Amino acid sequence: MRAFDRVKFFQVVEKTIVWAIIALSCVILIIPLLVQRDVLFLYVFGKVIVLRSLIEIVVALWLFLCITKKIYRPNFRNPLIAAFTILNLIFAITTLTAYDPNRAFWSYQERMMGFLTLFHLYLWFLVLSSVLRTWKEWSVLFYTTLGTLVAVGLYGIGQKFHLPFLYMEADSLRMASTLGNSLYLGAYALIHIFISLFLFFQSKNNLARLFCFFVSIFSIYLLLASASRGVTLAAIICALGLGSMATLIVSNDRVRMLIRTIVISGIGAAFLVTILLYSPAGKKVAEVYLPIFAQKLIYKSLNDPMRISLWEIGLKGLRDRPLTGWGLSNFDYINSRYIYDVNRVRVTNPWNDQSHNQIVDMFAMTGLFGGFAYLCVWALVFVLLWKKIRSHSVRNVQLSLLALFFAFAAYFLQNLTVFESPGPVIVLYLLMAVTVYFVRDKSGVLIETREEAFERRSEREGIRQSSKQPFPTAGFILLPALIAVSGTAIFFLNYSHFQLSKKGITAIRILESGDIVRSTNLFKEVFASNSFVKSEFREQLTGAMPTVLRNPRFTAEQKRQLATLSLEESKKNLAEHPRNFRFFLRLMQAYRDFQVFDPSSNDRVAETAQKALILYPNRFELYKDLAESAATSRKFPEAIDYAKKAVEFDPIKVRSLWYLAIIYAQADEVEKSVNAAWDALMDDCNVYVYTPYFAALAESFPATLDNRALEFFTTMAVAYGRKDPTFMYAGRKVLIRANQLQTQSSTASNTPTVK
Repeated sequence: MRAFDRVKFFQVVEKTIVWAIIALSCVILIIPLLVQRDVLFLYVFGKVIVLRSLIEIVVALWLFLCITKKIYRPNFRNPLIAAFTILNLIFAITTLTAYDPNRAFWSYQERMMGFLTLFHLYLWFLVLSSVLRTWKEWSVLFYTTLGTLVAVGLYGIGQKFHLPFLYMEADSLRMASTLGNSLYLGAYALIHIFISLFLFFQSKNNLARLFCFFVSIFSIYLLLASASRGVTLAAIICALGLGSMATLIVSNDRVRMLIRTIVISGIGAAFLVTILLYSPAGKKVAEVYLPIFAQKLIYKSLNDPMRISLWEIGLKGLRDRPLTGWGLSNFDYINSRYIYDVNRVRVTNPWNDQSHNQIVDMFAMTGLFGGFAYLCVWALVFVLLWKKIRSHSVRNVQLSLLALFFAFAAYFLQNLTVFESPGPVIVLYLLMAVTVYFVRDKSGVLIETREEAFERRSEREGIRQSSKQPFPTAGFILLPALIAVSGTAIFFLNYSHFQLSKKGITAIRILESGDIVRSTNLFKEVFASNSFVKSEFREQLTGAMPTVLRNPRFTAEQKRQLATLSLEESKKNLAEHPRNFRFFLRLMQAYRDFQVFDPSSNDRVAETAQKALILYPNRFELYKDLAESAATSRKFPEAIDYAKKAVEFDPIKVRSLWYLAIIYAQADEVEKSVNAAWDALMDDCNVYVYTPYFAALAESFPATLDNRALEFFTTMAVAYGRKDPTFMYAGRKVLIRANQLQTQSSTASNTPTVK
């Protein structure tokens, strides 16, 4: 009987764990394909939950290797690892000092880019940079991400053909695929253009090179289909830079001349096409033959005033909290405070939670320390790669590193117009880790075997432990504890929140289907939990209450129970996040909805609005709520004053002007009401956007209507009633009411007086 070979057994265990880490990392790179339909934000939340769970398993396996062998422990003397570690320490500090620490730690379901997720990605970066030692191991991951890109693209093409088994995207003009947003897809495709070129130069197999070439072309198509202007501009700049720098590396004169010809021809063709497309004749041709997304990509200006205003908002936030910032995922607080202070643009979306510039986001949310640390990481990457390119002797490796250099450059440039999302950021951390692999050794020769990797690191760092030394027994003793800790983390940090999100979306769907009793019970279960997801479901419930209250299928008691739940949970939301402007508005809405059961709730609306004004004195929405509360209490002079304040602070004045007209009508000031309505039309003649305001104005007019008011409603009904029947119905209702009043007046005047 052969004796048990302990050394060989340990070597098998080591190799198995290493390849298990590689396999799980491949699954992580496939995550962009995941679309979890039964949660609130199907394109983001499920992806990050799976990502964090897999990383927790990977980290448990890695800790086992670290305990048993020093060679797997991270080298914090490596400049890139050290810089990344410092950046994440700053993230931790700014999370503790954040404006809303809970939001900074967990983030929210729509973004999921809080400290917890970023720390998981940092740990994955440490694992990859410490465990993967040969190019064979790295190539498995890179070919996996290329395959994932192809699958994501095919999914998007399938959406264009309306395949019934695929989840359809809302924007039919711009491709978004499984990432849910065309900006995310553009960034994901952009980085894979250069990854495919990186592998093309790195590979020695012709079939692999052909695959990489196909993926690069396919990535360009996906980039154009996403119609993301900033991302496309970054791709063009970096492609020209890569072509120009490649001519300095290539030794073959013919190849160098070919590259130069392609670059110069590309610049010339782009210049000529730009002139043609921007000429009057070219625009007419483009309107006929170019797809809509291509027209948007070409003709829509990069000088977006709303986006520039968001950058200014972020910088205003930095001036308020310069050292540690507002905290990760806290940009919505900055936006709520300054959205109407900057340039007073016509804001179409007042709820921006990102500045659409990752650099501005970093400075605003993590302060000067975090912003400069973030820039230092990027600068270090570029410096280390450039030094490696210059010192390497193999041309193909130089070209591959140059492609890697411009992959980072493209990602950095596109970050000036977008923000990070789970799909692209996973690939970014993979690139950061492989950069450590390429720059850690000064010999200039890529490592082919793990034994060679062990020997080089042992010589470089003075690690005495040999790669053949058996694992200490302590590693096996601690393995069950590592598994238990990993499982606990998966449950409490991920799975429990995932299940609650599924339960919350089920409650919403059941409520829409008409089962209010079961929906109420499910909402209570969600709200009884200690999870960050419940704040968004509280908002969802409050937003659904007006529809519930109008539904005749529900009894008064059922409505009252759900309205009470909505009100109580809205109070808790504001108590947990006491400076969140959206939660102030939701609580006021909950109080308004509860007026059906308790008229005194109207006073609570005014009290809540007054508290919100202390934090946000320039938000016109608060003055509108105060005006409505005062009008409900029949305090019309006060309501008119608040409505005028709303007009003063509203950058899109037409909304508040319509509302002022309604308040005037309720106060029986007909002439002023009509004047305010005409002012609204003068401010924005696109009246179809404001149809509900017109209908509400028609309902609000008093019993006495003068000729000018009748003329106004008649004109509106004739001018806009054919396209939108609401104007016809509202105008007709007013005219019928006027005729009835005139008939009653005539009858009263002909009635003899009784003495």
